[in-house]
Amino acid sequence: MIKVRNTPQLVGITIVGDYEDLNALYDAVSNYCRFVLDHQEQPEAEHCLECLLGLCYDLRHAYQGDRGYEAVENHAASIAKMAEVLYEVPQKHKKKIQSVRSAFRNGNLYFSVDILYPWALYYMFTLQALTEESYRQKWFDEQKAPFEHYDPYQAKRDEALLIYFIQLLWEALRTELPENVMEHVFEYSTIYTKTDYYITYPDMYLEWLCTWWAVAPVSREHRRSLLPLLCLELSSIDEEDGFELEEELSEETEALNKLLNECATKSSNDTVRKDENKEDPGNISPEPSSGTATEIAMHRFHINIINTSLDTLRMYDDHYDQVCEQKIIPYLSMNEYLEQIYEYTENHGLFDRNTYDEYLSNEIGEVDWDELEW
Repeated sequence: MIKVRNTPQLVGITIVGDYEDLNALYDAVSNYCRFVLDHQEQPEAEHCLECLLGLCYDLRHAYQGDRGYEAVENHAASIAKMAEVLYEVPQKHKKKIQSVRSAFRNGNLYFSVDILYPWALYYMFTLQALTEESYRQKWFDEQKAPFEHYDPYQAKRDEALLIYFIQLLWEALRTELPENVMEHVFEYSTIYTKTDYYITYPDMYLEWLCTWWAVAPVSREHRRSLLPLLCLELSSIDEEDGFELEEELSEETEALNKLLNECATKSSNDTVRKDENKEDPGNISPEPSSGTATEIAMHRFHINIINTSLDTLRMYDDHYDQVCEQKIIPYLSMNEYLEQIYEYTENHGLFDRNTYDEYLSNEIGEVDWDELEW
């Protein structure tokens, strides 16, 4: 069974599983994401797939034994004792059974791989958006390489495994985030799909975040205090505009109040007519139409979405201000980062791999990734 846990210093998460667990997750990420992203219209979809295949790369090296591994207790001895209480094992099979159990007395072999928290959050939110977007049945009728043998049954199985993996990531976050942050981020990020946002997410900013995350915090507790900001940043709240939301909320509230007042007036008039025409029920006006009730429900739904977004945006601003007050290595939101990068490239030209690594070292600090204390 796949497990996800936080690393000791909260630098990231550790994905743990046996060979089949990690191999199945590898196939699910690779096949499902490739299939869904291949049917997106955005030109950045291919780049998004490359980012997700980075997770596949780590999973593959994990189940090949190139990362970490551990023995996980399988409770074989306890199970054996319980079985002997329930029924008597025939003597001729007893030695054979004991021999087999002794071969596994040290537990099952599990492999593991560590993922930096910025990437883990990106994987979580992006996979969540893709599984909520889901696939279309008609896509299977337009099969091209490499999907000739990918069918709805495999897609459903892969989708289920990805949803389970996403929930494991949420559970790892839940043990570290304050309850109010967890509730807001979870509700906000699941209230409606933002597939386009994650398909176009800049991986260079993720690299900036990873370097900042490795250098800026000075302890596990410090990193834990910064985790809410990192989670909110990657939840897609960055694309929200507070002024536009306030204006939209005002319009939705005004429209809802107008409908409610109309219904109240109509109900009052109907009551008067009912009293005046008790002997002639045919003169009583009908109840508000189902169309009006639907409009009221939709306005309330939109108001709930806007309020959730506003609350989450305010929470992001609060955590951002707290980080700025701590006077650690300057933190940049994605918009601030992009502005800085555009200005830099205008003066110095486009980056390559080496110049970007040098840029990150100069701006944030150098990281020895091989010696990083996870």
